[in-house]
Amino acid sequence: MLRGGCVVSLLLVGACAPSSLSGHVIAARDAGGRIDAGIPIDSGVSMDATLGHDAGARIDAAIGTDSGATDMGTSALDMGPPGVDMGPPGVDMGPPGVDMGPVTIDGGGTTFPSPGCGTAQASGFRTMTMTVRGESRSYLVNVPVDYDPMTPVPLHMNFHGCGGDAMSHWYSMRDRGGVEAAFGARGVYVYPQGLANSGCATGWEMSNGGKDVEFVDNIRTTISNEFCIDTRGMIVTGMSYGGDFTNKYSCARPGNVVIAAAQASSAWPHSDCGGPVPIIVTYALGDVFAESYTGPGFAISRDFWRGENGCTTMSDAETPSPCVRYRGCVNDPLIACEVPGGDHGTWPDNFGVNLLRWYREQIGEIARP
Repeated sequence: MLRGGCVVSLLLVGACAPSSLSGHVIAARDAGGRIDAGIPIDSGVSMDATLGHDAGARIDAAIGTDSGATDMGTSALDMGPPGVDMGPPGVDMGPPGVDMGPVTIDGGGTTFPSPGCGTAQASGFRTMTMTVRGESRSYLVNVPVDYDPMTPVPLHMNFHGCGGDAMSHWYSMRDRGGVEAAFGARGVYVYPQGLANSGCATGWEMSNGGKDVEFVDNIRTTISNEFCIDTRGMIVTGMSYGGDFTNKYSCARPGNVVIAAAQASSAWPHSDCGGPVPIIVTYALGDVFAESYTGPGFAISRDFWRGENGCTTMSDAETPSPCVRYRGCVNDPLIACEVPGGDHGTWPDNFGVNLLRWYREQIGEIARP
């Protein structure tokens, strides 16, 4: 059972970031079958051009930017007010999977509020901690400036790559994914911090009953109790090793996921899935690892979810090009994107805007094509 831990407000970008991993070399195969041998991992500010974006970090200037990437810089980042008080430690947050059920509102519509609705929260970044199986764990939370404590919004769960960290992955998703810009106040954005695993200085345990699945379950419970979260499910994304774990968590907890997106993942362990999941799988043809693991991993993941979601082998063109949407998937669509060019950190064009559209389709706000 989760017991509340400490909460720290970030005063600077790196104030609560992990210690530097600069110069660390990975030379092992991870649980997803990926070999990251001899690749220098940076602390999250820049990455060697041979690696691309595997650590969830910003791409080195030598690589340049892809069509979906805009470098916004870091010098004027507003981290929000310091000293946010999240309440006393030791609060019992209850079991994972909190679901308050639908509520009819005055206008006649239906909302799906979590227990945290009505609790005021300061905007900006904060690092939150908890203990899971005797280990101290942390995760970064970003609350948008126009967050409304009375409006249920989706919980966004974002997983970094091998050797990465939560803060650098936030930069990655801002500069290259564009998710927070597209969703704006429609979300509470969470970036968990991985631990050493499978040859990675920081990564994820690829097991349905593992400590990282439990970690994410407990984060979901905590955030649902403290923020106004739409209980229909999380939006789960990840890149590289984080894409592997996006697949694995979605497989382990399909009822907790409203839609998922796995980018540049490898051949993650496909077993013990609890049911179909609406998911986007994607990788870039220009990825230096395209032939060794992201290409084969993409094909394996696509074919697995096609079977799990009950899709046919037929597909139709999907925006953005050259994505496709498979037919016959009923309530759990599969969208697959093989992006021309790019690198290890490349998402499809306008990914955030399209993820918002796919999310709105999934909750019934707009019709599917």
